[in-house]
Amino acid sequence: MKKNIKLFIVDYQKLLYGILNTTRKILWFLARDAFLFTLVLVLLTIVFGEFLFYNYVLLTDIKELDATPNITKFQESSYKSVISELSDREHIFFNPSSISHQNPF
Repeated sequence: MKKNIKLFIVDYQKLLYGILNTTRKILWFLARDAFLFTLVLVLLTIVFGEFLFYNYVLLTDIKELDATPNITKFQESSYKSVISELSDREHIFFNPSSISHQNPF
């Protein structure tokens, strides 16, 4: 049991040391070649911007929209039903019922 725990601790320490060593190497590389890193980031930003520009500006100009326009037809029956419903509600609003309610207070 103690051997297993010691092996686990040793393996964990080796893993932690490896992660820290790798992180240290990456950070030293970035610090040593900061100009190169900045240049790469700027170039990636330009490439990404060009990709977005191409997709959303140039491709929309190139592609022709083949969708046929939908002609909206005025439906007189629906219009009349909506108007009648509005007039019914207006009549109910301006002519309240004569039912007297008890005062809840």
